Amino acid sequence: MFLCKKTLGIFLLCLLSTFSGAYGYAKLEKPVSLWLLRLAAGGERPVVHVADGDTIRVSMRFGKDRSIRLLGIDTPETVDPRRPGGCFGQEASAKTKEVMSGKSVRLEFDDSADTLDDHGRLIAYVWLPDGKMLNRLLIDSGYAFEYTYRRPYSLQKDFRGAEAVAKVKKVGLWGVCGPNPKRKNP
Repeated sequence: MFLCKKTLGIFLLCLLSTFSGAYGYAKLEKPVSLWLLRLAAGGERPVVHVADGDTIRVSMRFGKDRSIRLLGIDTPETVDPRRPGGCFGQEASAKTKEVMSGKSVRLEFDDSADTLDDHGRLIAYVWLPDGKMLNRLLIDSGYAFEYTYRRPYSLQKDFRGAEAVAKVKKVGLWGVCGPNPKRKNP
């Protein structure tokens, strides 16, 4: 059985290299390359870095780390050198780091949404070991806004509803940054 799994892994690695140019698959939109990316992201994947509140890096199968952009959310900016830090951005980053520290996560892709963003990051729902979804947790606790990238996704209405509840309760950034926190710092 071990030989079959090892052979399959080597075959998939060769296939990945063939169709994507020796791991250069960041911006490919070919169905085979996207399928292989999803395969490499399967199962529980260790979190190796938290870039900010809505972007993490996980260790993929076949030895490559990939950036994951959390689907359906946006947190105030903290690392974009072209923009000042957003209100509650540091807190959102700290919360994601706290929740993700030392964890392995399961990625879920939404067939109604894009698999990759313009920066080559995978776009996914991130499931924690306790069965909670990180994307929704960050909206519920006021660390993130609902965000639609290019086209609607299957949980869009749910995320917008969760954001509306957080706004009414003035949870997190909604209580600190005012009614329109995406636009300016307090």
